[in-house]
Amino acid sequence: MKCGLSVLCAALAASAFALPRVKISDVLAMDADEIAACGKCELEVQVTFNIPWVENAFVATDVGDVDGHALYFATFTEPQPGKFDMVEPGDIVRVVGAPDPMLLEPGIDVESVKFVSHADLPPPRPRSVLGIKAGHFNNCRVHVRGVGMSAAYGTAVGKPAFLLWLSTSDGEVRVRVRADGLSPAAFRDAEVEVDGVVVPVFNPRHEFIGAEIEALDAKSISVAKAPPEDPFSVPECDTWALLAWSPRGRRLHACRVMGEVTCIYTEDGAFSVQRGKASARVFADGEPPAVGDIVEAVGFPAIRDECGALVGALWRRTDAEVEPAEVHRLSLAPGSLFDLGGFMADNDLQFRLVELVGRVEDVRLEHGPGGRLIIDVDGQNVDVMLPPSVAAELPWGIEDRPIVRVRGVLDARVSLGNATNRLFSFEGFHLRTRDAGDIVLVPDWRWGVRRALGFAWIALLSVLAAFGAFAAVVAFRRHRAHVGAEAIAADRRRIAAELHDTISQHISGAKLWVYSAKMAAGDTLAPGAADALVMAENVLEATRREIRDAIMDLQSDEFVSQSPESLLRRICRNESVPGRTRVRSFLRGLPVNLPIRVKRDLLAIASEAIGNAVRHGGAANVIVVSEGDGAGAFTLDVLNDGAPFSADAAPGPEKGHFGISNMRERATRSGMTLTFGEKRGYVAVTLERRAGS
Repeated sequence: MKCGLSVLCAALAASAFALPRVKISDVLAMDADEIAACGKCELEVQVTFNIPWVENAFVATDVGDVDGHALYFATFTEPQPGKFDMVEPGDIVRVVGAPDPMLLEPGIDVESVKFVSHADLPPPRPRSVLGIKAGHFNNCRVHVRGVGMSAAYGTAVGKPAFLLWLSTSDGEVRVRVRADGLSPAAFRDAEVEVDGVVVPVFNPRHEFIGAEIEALDAKSISVAKAPPEDPFSVPECDTWALLAWSPRGRRLHACRVMGEVTCIYTEDGAFSVQRGKASARVFADGEPPAVGDIVEAVGFPAIRDECGALVGALWRRTDAEVEPAEVHRLSLAPGSLFDLGGFMADNDLQFRLVELVGRVEDVRLEHGPGGRLIIDVDGQNVDVMLPPSVAAELPWGIEDRPIVRVRGVLDARVSLGNATNRLFSFEGFHLRTRDAGDIVLVPDWRWGVRRALGFAWIALLSVLAAFGAFAAVVAFRRHRAHVGAEAIAADRRRIAAELHDTISQHISGAKLWVYSAKMAAGDTLAPGAADALVMAENVLEATRREIRDAIMDLQSDEFVSQSPESLLRRICRNESVPGRTRVRSFLRGLPVNLPIRVKRDLLAIASEAIGNAVRHGGAANVIVVSEGDGAGAFTLDVLNDGAPFSADAAPGPEKGHFGISNMRERATRSGMTLTFGEKRGYVAVTLERRAGS
């Protein structure tokens, strides 16, 4: 009795603390608020897939519905190896955990897992690739059959994996499996069957962008039909059918195209192949062929850049005779078939070699990718793409909007397609050139006028530049002359200061000592000694005056820069004494640029003549008059109304008077003639210099 009561109490307690039992469909039906409020619950599920790249994670469905909706089970917060034993596909387990919103669909944050039983899983059901990539079967088991386009070992979710691209009647899908020992060559162009689980794919912003298939193991990928032994033994493809490719009702296996390589697309490893009027774009791994090569390429029909193409291709050069690529003369004039569109089988020029003639509207050169030309063809703009090698060798003068003849491979933008009768029209035109020879100038009068205006503008700029350079040189020379003159003036002032502080002071001191000696001796001096002291005093005075004049010349920048006439007028003004002596000048014809030595002697002679007239002649009026040709010859007269005198009878150096002798010496050494006499009733001193002196 007591035992039965204990069992009953234990059962009541267990039922009181039991967790709510939910199904996967219940969790999928919850919104975010319901998931947040749900808390811990219990699920009984059947494992369909172990996640090989996450510790303690698996996918499971409701028991009895293995092909139905599935959930992702894992310890999200802090994965702990060994927290619960790893389960195997087919295991039926009881899971305790809490729903988690995850990214796209909720999952279960697992707390514990308890094994219940095991049941083998049946083969998964076939699913549409369109539905898989649309996210309708995320985490579900699927079976897919398609043709292997490419296979290789790589990485998926940061882990090593074997990657297989399948082409199916519903599009392309990638399959991955964590297994070794698979041969990529065994799957190329083979019919392949895959059993696996759909794995959603997200972008960096956690937005759903598609889905892939994770195979359960290597045995889950099987080859239903082996590929051909020679990959180039497949039949040749109809190029029009390739460009108008649709997965439904079309062959999924590899096909072959032959022709001349007309263009290389370096940005994505593709190249175009044209045979006669038919052209196709081929995507291949490895080094592409060269333009002009005759090749055969084997690949899989697919849609790339909104147009049919061959992808995953192999190629090789061939010596087979093929129809040469035909160049289409492109016209975009209103009413032309290409402008209006039409039936694609008759009028698809995509990737064909074409030639057009139009006027350049714009040139856009870029450092890395090359550049572009915008060309007006029959009133419509065509964008001509220039690879770097072509952009670097554009014809000279293309910036002046000439007419050009351009050859290249056409890439047309199609719009307004009609799904019933396959009529279409065009919304844009791009042309890709191959080398510099694809662009040829066609000169016309408008281009010639622009070139002439360009040359005129360049000539004007050249003249302005030359004038600016000349002005700069003149300014530089003037500045250098000014700096040189400043340096010379500073040097002259330094020399004048040294003369004043040394020689001039010494002469003044000697004169003072002579005067002191004469005054001290008084009447005791012999007549000859007294005369000698007077002569010495006169010599020192004359020397002092000469040095004074020299110092003034050195100190004065005007002596170098001003003309003799300006300097003579200044001397006349300085020698005038109001109320006693009036000194005037009437000067013309004196040379402006006399040598410095001649100018100094001329001014010294004139100054001495004026001084003699004032000091010794007692003149009340002194007039300085000049006549000359302005080049070099001139006559200068110093006239005064003072007492007459005879230059020959005047005291000379033997009596201490050096004025007249100095005037004569200066005139002689400067190539001038000095005469003393009378002119127009005045006492005259005449200085004459002939041309060439």
